[in-house]
Amino acid sequence: MKRLDVDKRGYVRGWHDACRTYRLR
Repeated sequence: MKRLDVDKRGYVRGWHDACRTYRLR
């Protein structure tokens, strides 16, 4: 699952960043 480069917001972030954003939500 390395296709989280683009979050639902529309910005490009790293794999770790995406995981953090998901946890915050």
